[in-house]
Amino acid sequence: MSETFYIAETKKFSNRKFFVVLLAVLAAFLSVLFQGYNILIHSICFGTFLFLIHDVLVSKEPGETHYLYFGLRIWVSVTITLYLGILSGVIFSIIRTEESIELVKTVGEALISLKNPIMIFLFNLPKGLLGAIPYAGPFIIGVAGGNSGFIMGTALYHIFIGGEEFRAIITSLIAFHPYGFLEILSYSMFITASLYARRRMWGDVVKIIGIATLLLVAAAYLEFWEVSFLSKY
Repeated sequence: MSETFYIAETKKFSNRKFFVVLLAVLAAFLSVLFQGYNILIHSICFGTFLFLIHDVLVSKEPGETHYLYFGLRIWVSVTITLYLGILSGVIFSIIRTEESIELVKTVGEALISLKNPIMIFLFNLPKGLLGAIPYAGPFIIGVAGGNSGFIMGTALYHIFIGGEEFRAIITSLIAFHPYGFLEILSYSMFITASLYARRRMWGDVVKIIGIATLLLVAAAYLEFWEVSFLSKY
């Protein structure tokens, strides 16, 4: 009887979590429809989304398997959050075109300042380190990933309607570009470090953060190279 009760309670909790995830997605899209881009509302929605789903594919506990198991599986959750943001950004651009143009210009001007790989790395590193905070880490990465995706979605829409359909399609596959894959994997490893920190496995935490940081460095150099290469065409 006790085992049956435990299974029932676990299933009940999972159903609640699934409901909250759907509510977060719905809130993000309704916000786009009625308020445009509200960074506070979208941050809460994206953060909650990743916080609740980051462990869906993780069926083991820290110490039971290799930390790459967690990193690769959490990568899927972070990628889903990114594309949820992209979809929100595209919808926003369709219904609020003028606002989206201003958003793209503002963000574009800020990103121009990232003139070399070191600056790109230093721009991304604080988000990663915050992702290693126990319990709060997945929420923080969800905020960063979802909002980044939102801005990317607005840019993709304008690239597409500007007649550069192929470029828009290639850019939309960012999670599968070499630098995109490594950057998301880095954030996933920072979240993995937060899981180990919950168990106070500090030696593993330091090692995982070190690996995540190296991945972020590699991603920054690859991103700088790719952007520099594509800007010539």
